This record gives sequence, C-alpha cells and structure tokens, in this order.
Amino acid sequence: MIKRLELRLLLFLCILHIANIHSQQLPQFTFYQTVPLVYNPSVISLSDQTTINMGARWQMLGFGQEPLSSYTSFKTRINKPSSYNPSLRVSKSIRSEMEFEPKFLGHYVGGYFLADNYGAFRKLNFSAMYSSGVSFYSGLKLTGGVRFGLSNHSFFKDKATVLNPSDFNSAYSGGDNTYDNFVLNQSNQFSFDLSAGFSLAYNGLVFGLSAAQITKDYLTLSSSSVNFDRNIHWHVFGAYIFPIGQNSEMQVSSILKQVVPFQFSIEGSLSFYVANNWFFGANYRHSNSSGVFAGYCFDSGFSVSYALDIPINNIYLYSQGGHEFLLVYTIGNNIRPSNYISTF
Repeated sequence: MIKRLELRLLLFLCILHIANIHSQQLPQFTFYQTVPLVYNPSVISLSDQTTINMGARWQMLGFGQEPLSSYTSFKTRINKPSSYNPSLRVSKSIRSEMEFEPKFLGHYVGGYFLADNYGAFRKLNFSAMYSSGVSFYSGLKLTGGVRFGLSNHSFFKDKATVLNPSDFNSAYSGGDNTYDNFVLNQSNQFSFDLSAGFSLAYNGLVFGLSAAQITKDYLTLSSSSVNFDRNIHWHVFGAYIFPIGQNSEMQVSSILKQVVPFQFSIEGSLSFYVANNWFFGANYRHSNSSGVFAGYCFDSGFSVSYALDIPINNIYLYSQGGHEFLLVYTIGNNIRPSNYISTF
C-alpha cells in the first residue's frame, strides 16, 4: 500500500513539474523596461549612474495565497572608463585614430535579491552581477555581463492542503514515505544559478539577449534522488526612445521570453515622459493581461511608479488582476524619467 502511495505521489509531482514547464518559472514584472537587469545583467554597464531599485508585484488577486514577488537591486561603476585626454599634444592624425578605436567602459557591479512566494512555496535568490564593454566614437556601445546566484527553495506544509492520494475527499494523515521524507529532510534546499547576456545600445536604441537558469537548477523530490532539472529562460529585449516635443519623449519597448523548449511569450509597452518629471504608459502581455502604469520623478533622484494589470484570458477572469510598485533612487547625472525607465 505504501509503495502505491509513493508511486501516486511521485506521479503527481511529475505532473506538477510538467505543468510548471509550461508556466513561467521565473517571476515576470511589468516594469521590465525600468529595471531590465532583472532579466539581463549586461545592461548595468550601459549607463554610469548608481541606482537602487525596490519593487513588489502581487498577481492573481482573489484566489487566496496569491503569488507575491519582491526584489531589491543596485548597480554602480567601480572605476572610471579609459579615455584619452584631448589636451594631449599629439598630431591630428593620431588623435583621429584614437577616436575610432573602441574605448573600455570600465567595470560595473551589481546585486540582486528576489523573494518569490507562491502558495506553500517560497524561493529566495541572492545574486551578484558583473558587466563591462566597449564604446565607439559613433556612440555605439557593446556590453556583456554575468550573474551568479544562490537560491533557497522552501516548502511550508502549514500553508498547504494535502489530500489522501487514495481518497481525495479526506485529508492526508501520514504514511507516505516520499512526502514525509520531502517535508522532513528536503523542504529546504539550496541551488546555484547562472545567467549571462549581452546588449547593444546606439542613439536611443537598445537590444539585449540573455539566458537565465543556465545551470538548470536541480531539486530533489524523494529519498531515491529523483531530480527534476529546471529549464533555460531566453530573453530578447528591445527599446527605442525618441523625442516628441520639448521636454517630452516616447519609448517603445518589448521583451520576448522562451522557456526551452516549450513556452513562448511576448510583451510590449508604450511609455510617455512629460515635463521631465511625469511618465505614464500602457503594456500588453500576449494572451495574458494588459495594463497601465504611471510614475513621478523627484528632483532629489527618487522615482515612484505604480502598475495595474488587467486580466484578459479565461483563467484571470476569476481574479482581480495584479498590482506592482517600484521605487528607484538614482545618483549621477541625467536623472530624468527616461533614464529611470531605460538604462541608456
């Protein structure tokens, strides 16, 4: 009897894992265009500002124990980029050649902390980032970056409703070795995570490609060491900012996500920046949700943003949508809203 219970529970965990492959394993954020370092570590070297970001997102409100994702991140440059001094007494031909040579952007570092809560499960991630690159006289920038992280995965049995595998009308009362062993010995696990990417930026146009969970995070689900590897996430990000009047700009941005080899999703947003302080816009997540967002940039360097997600598919019709908040503090030049929303 116990063996059959173990087999049923193991089969159930396999089904959950397969369903998770088709769903988003990493949390998604509406303000991806504001803090793209969440998906691509190479963007931290596209601007010289030091930034500190704090964000939180509530999803699927109305279901109970709704997913809550919150994060804190920062990035800064730890040395000055290499460049030549125009006052040096060198010939015009040599100076011209120096202008055409790529210039080292310097070393940029950052940190990222994520707390992802969904039902009885919680994931904590601590990551460190490094990025560098080169720039050319034309203004073109090419950067690359990596992120090393350590994740903690926890299961809280007090928040879970576990049914008897042989009778779904009654609660589980013990006796399944697989589940009992998981709760006692494996409900708190650590794993290593690696992400990498590159970015191109030129005259208000940015393109980035990155991969997350390259190491395929392994979690043990039974005493017999049955492991399920998680899938690589590919992200393709693009954005373009152009002026639409005095002290006003518009940004078009999009991000494509694929969980290899299954899920593919696309998201786009349109943002407006007015009078150097206000910004607002709308976003659309294909077959999932649409939404609006707005924010204000203070002269002190703080920026506050809010986003409302409106469900558009059948599953989300039973929920009240989602809310997202973002607080950004920037140190450095050019702290207008467009520099909060973008990284260039």
